[in-house]
Amino acid sequence: MIPFYDQQSVFAAARLSGLSFRIANAIQAVTAIAAVLVLAWVWNGNCSYRLKAAALAICGLVATPYLFDYDLTIVGVGIAWLAIEGLERGFLPYEKSVLALAWFAPIADRTVARFALIPLSPILNIVLIAFIAVLATRSQSGEMKKFAWTGC
Repeated sequence: MIPFYDQQSVFAAARLSGLSFRIANAIQAVTAIAAVLVLAWVWNGNCSYRLKAAALAICGLVATPYLFDYDLTIVGVGIAWLAIEGLERGFLPYEKSVLALAWFAPIADRTVARFALIPLSPILNIVLIAFIAVLATRSQSGEMKKFAWTGC
């Protein structure tokens, strides 16, 4: 059996925190459904292709219960699309910091999860989806041209 600290899914994070198999499965199911709904909403909206591509990469990672640290190379695709989007329209507060942390998280994921019992990537991937949802909301409401975001 592969230890839960070697896995980077929401399911593994729930199990690592001591939750039962059934509760971890329920949390994974709710998270996966939410990721699919965000993805469908973003793709059906009038967002930029960059946001749609980032959502596809990140939501796909959050939806699967079997995610290992070597699978996190896909996060790089989502980060790249979000960075390109941010360079064009400006960054949300803390967006650059979260992108940088998400970029470097796979290096430390196993160690942090093993000794501190804190899975970094599932948390960061959900935060990235939240950024995508905020950007998509502002894009679809026409606010993207009115604001220039800065921040770390």
